Amino acid sequence: MSTAARWAGGLIRSKPGQPGESIRLSRNPNYFRAAEGLPRFDLLTFRFFGEPADNNIAALPSGECDFVDDTVNWEGQLFVLDELQQKNGSG
Repeated sequence: MSTAARWAGGLIRSKPGQPGESIRLSRNPNYFRAAEGLPRFDLLTFRFFGEPADNNIAALPSGECDFVDDTVNWEGQLFVLDELQQKNGSG
């Protein structure tokens, strides 16, 4: 068997997204540890909300976004964290 035939690639595969708007990654069913349930997601989408930072932060409470990286300027936006804590019952 050739090496190419055995090669299954990595953990994830890229899927078509919207250039400049999103990157989509899906589980690779041929990953050598797929039987262990890895990776632990089926589809992961990175969306780029752009400027102003309010676009990024406003997507959190609605559930449109689950994570905002640390490049977002939170100044004047801390009310969003309070809103999320109230919505999710965490304190």
